[in-house]
Amino acid sequence: MDSAGTDPRGHLITRARFLRLAAGSVAGLAVGAQTSCSPANGPSPQDDTPVRGGELTFARSQDPLGLDPVSVTDNGSIFLLYNVFDTLVTINADSTGVSPALAASWTTSADGTRYVFTLRSGVRFSDGTPMTAADVVFSLDRARGPDSAYAFLFAHITHVGATAAGTVEVVVDRPYPPLIDNLSLFAAGIVPRAAVQRDSAAFAAAPVGTGPFRVASLVRGQEVVLARNEHYWKPGRPYLDRIAMPYVPDDTARMLKLQAGEAQLAESVPRAEAERLRGHPELDVSVDEAFQLDAVFFNYNSALLADRRVRQALCHAVDVEGINRSVYYGLGAVANGVTPKMRGWSPDVRAYRYDPAAARQLLARAGIPAGTELPLLVNSGDATAVTTAQVIEQGWRTAGLHPVIQQVDFATLVQRLQAQDFVALLAFETADVPSPWEMPQLTFASDSPTKGMYTSVRNSMLSDAVAAGPLHLTPAEQERALQAVQQLGMDEAPLLPISFPPTVTGLGADVQGFRAVGTAWWRLEDVWLAR
Repeated sequence: MDSAGTDPRGHLITRARFLRLAAGSVAGLAVGAQTSCSPANGPSPQDDTPVRGGELTFARSQDPLGLDPVSVTDNGSIFLLYNVFDTLVTINADSTGVSPALAASWTTSADGTRYVFTLRSGVRFSDGTPMTAADVVFSLDRARGPDSAYAFLFAHITHVGATAAGTVEVVVDRPYPPLIDNLSLFAAGIVPRAAVQRDSAAFAAAPVGTGPFRVASLVRGQEVVLARNEHYWKPGRPYLDRIAMPYVPDDTARMLKLQAGEAQLAESVPRAEAERLRGHPELDVSVDEAFQLDAVFFNYNSALLADRRVRQALCHAVDVEGINRSVYYGLGAVANGVTPKMRGWSPDVRAYRYDPAAARQLLARAGIPAGTELPLLVNSGDATAVTTAQVIEQGWRTAGLHPVIQQVDFATLVQRLQAQDFVALLAFETADVPSPWEMPQLTFASDSPTKGMYTSVRNSMLSDAVAAGPLHLTPAEQERALQAVQQLGMDEAPLLPISFPPTVTGLGADVQGFRAVGTAWWRLEDVWLAR
């Protein structure tokens, strides 16, 4: 649930991940579908038989801020940890639900309040110790405990226990349809109980998981190196021996590393660069639909933005269709909601129309004097965000305000976001699970751990709606509840929705098997290098 940065891929800081910061995707939302673009003059076709071995360099736009799955909220950490820790279930190939992972199967009681998970046998942590039911119980209790940033997703769990050597039961206080989806969250990654209880700080510095890779080294602000987990439970995976992940926050520098062959993968490709990379003879671009929203987040603690009429005026003042066309180069769809586009989304909810006259009228009604200063915070290393900010600046100026763009580096942007030290902030957020309720809860729940995605939004009707909505038992009821929240959220305007963009990743000619799922992280266990 991060928000901040180049490619809106940082959940806003918190996948839930909200920083998930710079700011779903293309209209139609064939969730999780991938398009790997290889034009006729691009890389030549490779033998599709995976090759085991080799080292890969993946230039990243975000530096991980932590390695403990229950405490991280930034996408730089979250995307990494999905390759170090496994969960009972994992988001499926088309991102519409989940598939078995550490749980080989599960059953649900007739009344929908008891789940029994049968654990996969023979699973070991990266240090070679066996994974037990006790580890699973400990991990889930930790994910829903007081120190977890994501306890709200597991609030209906009343008991987790081992019923036998290889089974675990989870009991909820009432039927709660999003639970299985929520168990795919990184915070529910299974950790070794003994290691965490022995020294949680040491574990957070050098984590041990059951995922395809282990953290071989970490130099904060510089590079993370992953090495193959030799005890990984999937036969033959991962293919790669090692993955070096240098932190390259500047878009231009990251693309230069890719073009020079110094990196074989580069995340957060600027929209203006995507078409050019497609035509490069030795490069490719992977475009994957994502549960992401790029937006300007409004801080309700600012006297200027506490008035809904002002927030609505700022939305009317910006030509978001023009931004999607000219800045995003068609890699995105106009956003008609204040959370990412997911299942249950309604195309009938209207985006704010570009109407400078309406914007000026709303500002006048709110008593805002002409020339009022409005700071806009943006990531200086994100080319797409900087260009977007310039278009926004022009629109707000036409409405009679005095916008001031403040460019800061990514780390500073994250710090100021979390401290709510901003008035308006251009960022992005991404969902962490396939359930469509996570992001509305993070945004509107009265007890949101992100304080309304760092906006401090206060709306009792919306907070009641996101508390009741997930409890509906039929898909039709869920959809109606989601669409009501979608419309109410647009009326409230806690942010200026800009785009539902895809994840865009640059690839070297030899990279095979790469893809990002709807939650925007990548399955690096399937990546291999053609020889």
